[in-house]
Amino acid sequence: MVEAKAAALARRVGTLAALRKARGLTQAQLTEELGMTQGEVSRLERRENLHLATLARFIEATGDKLKITAVYNDDEVEVGVGDTVAPEPS
Repeated sequence: MVEAKAAALARRVGTLAALRKARGLTQAQLTEELGMTQGEVSRLERRENLHLATLARFIEATGDKLKITAVYNDDEVEVGVGDTVAPEPS
């Protein structure tokens, strides 16, 4: 049972480099989309602490969208990240 949970978690947790590779992209392909050099993309993939906006840009550059969900017991709330969420109505 513990091994099954660990395997499921391993499928759900990925590094930025692993996400990029899974999408069939190279660092060089992301440079233009991110406005960075290949060296900067490499450093970004190795960083341990990112701004959420930077993470959202990276995910969008790989063709997806970042979604963050806060989980409170049985309730889940989607948390907006910068420009990735429509403004709340006034």
